[in-house]
Parts: sequence; structure tokens; C-alpha cells
Amino acid sequence: MGPSPSALGMNGLKEMGTLVDAATIDIDRLLKEAKPFPAKKKLEWLRKEGEKVKLAMAKAGRRVLYDPKGYADWYKDSRKVRKPWKLACWEGNANVAEAARQFVSKNFDRSGPRDWLNVDKHQVRKGDWLLCFTWTNSQARRLSWLYVDRVVPVQKLEHGAYEQDFPFQAFQAEDPVRYDAPPFHLGRKFAQALTKAIKKVGAAKVDKSNYAIPPRALLDALAQMSGQRTR
Repeated sequence: MGPSPSALGMNGLKEMGTLVDAATIDIDRLLKEAKPFPAKKKLEWLRKEGEKVKLAMAKAGRRVLYDPKGYADWYKDSRKVRKPWKLACWEGNANVAEAARQFVSKNFDRSGPRDWLNVDKHQVRKGDWLLCFTWTNSQARRLSWLYVDRVVPVQKLEHGAYEQDFPFQAFQAEDPVRYDAPPFHLGRKFAQALTKAIKKVGAAKVDKSNYAIPPRALLDALAQMSGQRTR
């Protein structure tokens, strides 16, 4: 029995299998009766249903099981199944947008989101995991995950919140424990590995992938810095 990240998107749910002798089951007949079909559309449906479950649990104050893996384990997973994420290197601090505040107040019964980040509309979308950090004195600092509940526009008149180059705001409404586990665990050792990996790949190259899925070179460098063999 093991964890099932596809079961309504909740890591805490389990799947179970039973090992039997091959001679006791007519596998061809079983497959025919099961009527298998391509899973691609159903996986998208599961993802959407998982979002509904997380929203309902957050409203009810229920805690979602939270058990992130390490980067090495994430890297070893097949690219088809591992949870994607995007880089989000940021500078400065923007105020929360009024649209974000209103959405959270209406849907989560909170005065405002737990975390937010100004972005370009085409960079980030609902359901993304953003690995947020600052690049200060050639060091990756203040690492955290941000789950994107929504991306909303920031009005030009919202001084302190509006940025001309990043006129939208991505936000996470609830505390981390209210969500499914992020792609992997962050900590001091990972921060050190990220710093080394960025220096190896080149900060300029990594910057071009900001708010996007990290380049393969960075993923491989992170694996090397984490003591994992690259593919």
C-alpha cells in the first residue's frame, strides 16, 4: 500500500493492491470486463475535483494531509507523474491587490491571502506551484512555496500594489497546511543546493526562466548538488 498523488489530488489517500497467483485469474477476461479507456481526460477531471475538495476543506477549517518528499525523490520520479513547479525569483514587496483581498474574504472567510506575488498574466496560472526566493548577494534566500489559488488584475490606482511590468497578482489564500503537499520539501540544504546550481548554470540563464518551468540544466544541477545521479 502506498501514497496516491492522483486520488483527488490528496497525498494522504491510499491505494491498495493484492498479489495473487497468475493461474487464479483470467486477466484477459478481467480487462475486458473492466472496459479500460485512455486516462488523460480523467486525470484532468481528477485535478479539478481535487481543487474543489481543497477549497471545501479550507472553508470548513479542515487540514489537508501534508507530507512533501525531498528533491532527490521528486527528481527520480518519471516526468509524466512528478508534480511540476515554476521558478519565482522576486524583489521588493508589493501590497496585496484589492481583487485578491475581496476573493479571499468571500471564499475563505479571511481578511486577505496568506501570500502573494506580482506576475505577468501569461506567466502564471491557477494551480501552479511557485518556488519563491530572493537572489541576494549571490545567494538564494527566503525560499518558500506559493500555491496559486487565483491570478487577478491589479488596478493602476492601487499604489504600492501595482507594478507596470507585472500588472497581475498570483496569490495563495490559506496557510500551507490547508493544501496538498508541494512538489518537494524546502530547507537549508536545498537552499544551498539551489545557490550552487544557479551559479553553475548561470544566473542570467536562470533569470530567463523566471515564472516558468525550470530549464533541464538547472534541474540536473540541483540533483548533482543534492547528491543524486543525473539522467
